[in-house]
Amino acid sequence: MAFLKKLRDCSFAVFAIIVLVSILMACGVVQFDGDLFWKFIVGAVIFVVGQALFLMSAQTGIMQMGHSIGSNISKFKRGSVVYIIVLLIAFSLTLAEPDIQLYLQEVSKITPSISSFLLLLFFAIGVALFAIFGIFKVTKHIKLKYILLGGYLLIFLLIIFMPAGYLGFSFDASGVTTGAITVPVLLTLMSGISGLKAKNSQDDSFGLVGIASFGPIFVVLIIGLIVGHPDDSLINMGSNATSFLSILGDSAWRSLIAFVPICIVFLVVNFIVLKLPKRQIARIFISVLFSFVGLVLFFVGIYFGFAGMADHVGEQLGNFVNNNSAGWVLILAFMAVLGLTLVFTEPSIGILANQIRQVTNGFIKKRVYLLIMGIGMSIALILGALKIMFEINILYILIPVLVIILLLSFFVQEIFVGIALDTGASASGSMLVAFVFPILFAIASTIGVRIFDYAFGVIALVATIPIITVELLGLSYKIKLKRRKKDAQMSDNRTNEQ
Repeated sequence: MAFLKKLRDCSFAVFAIIVLVSILMACGVVQFDGDLFWKFIVGAVIFVVGQALFLMSAQTGIMQMGHSIGSNISKFKRGSVVYIIVLLIAFSLTLAEPDIQLYLQEVSKITPSISSFLLLLFFAIGVALFAIFGIFKVTKHIKLKYILLGGYLLIFLLIIFMPAGYLGFSFDASGVTTGAITVPVLLTLMSGISGLKAKNSQDDSFGLVGIASFGPIFVVLIIGLIVGHPDDSLINMGSNATSFLSILGDSAWRSLIAFVPICIVFLVVNFIVLKLPKRQIARIFISVLFSFVGLVLFFVGIYFGFAGMADHVGEQLGNFVNNNSAGWVLILAFMAVLGLTLVFTEPSIGILANQIRQVTNGFIKKRVYLLIMGIGMSIALILGALKIMFEINILYILIPVLVIILLLSFFVQEIFVGIALDTGASASGSMLVAFVFPILFAIASTIGVRIFDYAFGVIALVATIPIITVELLGLSYKIKLKRRKKDAQMSDNRTNEQ
């Protein structure tokens, strides 16, 4: 039953995307390619089954590992041990994130001189180090707004000394390193650690994911200082034709790399501290095995079906823009619909929607949160497409967005700043990275835009604009509380007068 529910949830967005692509082909905007379309449908089915199996079994496998450690964090007597455990978990979880591997596959087309595997390790190190800083924030009760202010100031100081494209590249990396696996586990860890502190434990239970997502930003910026602008002549946007068995073998290897580190960390921690029953450990690792199979199918579906179709759709849309002066209107409409659809594909958004409903005692309902998130993601994708088509420097969009985020952080409650950061860090889902991102890359390549300078930054916008939407929700909640308090005082005054 649980698998069927996940299968239904995962099918919704994929079905919507198939319909959108089919409409574009029926209207003649995208040329029909029978072989590509057949692979796209087969890949979509494999993708849905793999994603559903992965997410279902991850709840009782990898996530259960993190939950077991987070809920028993009080057993770690020394603070230094807690830091080491969080460091290892955050590092391992980043390696297990499917989205980051999909993202690095696209990045390898732009920066082939940099090893994708090394980038993965650097991103994992960045997430782990900033996760430690998130724990330090809890122990010292540092306000998130001050962390935001200091972090963004340092980021803008660094970008003065490097090529423009690295800002979009760095924020994109930040958006994909925290997803369906990392977010739930880090939230549990943060809740367990903040629960040990009597002061402001609820406020401190959010923000770790957002703080951890700063890590990849600084990693990319430091790489930019060292490497400089990549050689655009090496860019190859085409999808290399490979056999199904070759894709299957590569997907199995990627999945193995993803799972081994977190399993080793869990076994070591369990041996030293947790000491869970052998039967429970066996159930966890059976779930991990199913997650492994699901992740393999997930990658196979992407590389066998989605990758080729994404490049094809992007190239055709780019040609449509070149041949039609109003072609960009169609692309913007396409991005708007995709934004409303993608909000339902990311499990982390659903988790945060439930938590924000609980925090506000039902004032902000889940459907309202999802609707506003969908609008925010649509706006982000529209801005991303405009940025590419009109070669707009990401600084002109991202700086105002970050300034608004900082200003709002001083007017909303601390807990909403944390929820907003976590929302932004988890907003970019697999479908965005696997399908929308390559489409925009292909559009940029077809219309002759410098990809490194202008195509990066779409995920960055998806990861930042939702922060504003959540902060605005927090502001409305704060105003509502003040009105309730004022009404209650007026009611008490009338009672006293009577």
